[in-house]
Amino acid sequence: LPNPVVSAGGVYTLTGTSPNGCTGTATATVVLDTQTPVVSIAAPGTVDCTTPQVTLTGSVQGAGAFGFQWSTTSGQIVSGANASQAVVNAGGPYLLTVANLQNGCTAAQTTVVPVNPNTPTQMLFKTVDVTCFGAHDGRIEIASVTGGTLPLLYSLDGAAFTVATSYQGLAPGQHQCGSRMQRVANWRLRYLFRSRDLCR
Repeated sequence: LPNPVVSAGGVYTLTGTSPNGCTGTATATVVLDTQTPVVSIAAPGTVDCTTPQVTLTGSVQGAGAFGFQWSTTSGQIVSGANASQAVVNAGGPYLLTVANLQNGCTAAQTTVVPVNPNTPTQMLFKTVDVTCFGAHDGRIEIASVTGGTLPLLYSLDGAAFTVATSYQGLAPGQHQCGSRMQRVANWRLRYLFRSRDLCR
């Protein structure tokens, strides 16, 4: 065959014979390039209330041109789905597929982004409206917080976090309550105090 197709690497010899019986030879070397990328992913951070997004970093050993593709079944990719680094904002498994753009070979690696389970998720509180228009005697008491690990700290309207769970002398309007585990979680809830139309 003048133009054979081969599927394995090695040295191939072509022999040609002329009508007068003379022969000639030539050789060709076919290099087998089936090297797949060696992929690794750095240990990811933990998603929680103070760190709502983490960066996933993938790398490939050796030089070359590579394409990257991040995917997930239950997480959420914010950016970088087609780059070596991806930003995510949800826990779950993430798959990085890397393609060698020179030979088409691919390889994949998986990592799992953990979520801190001990984060406050719900706050219940008791409120007392102001007694009269223009008064500043509203009150809020934090009754319970679902989730989190004790001790919890609390804050009202951006003030410093403390262990206090009762706030008095509040004016009508919108107030922001928050609970926090030290360096772990930060969760806020807004409540609108009402002012009574008539004083009695």
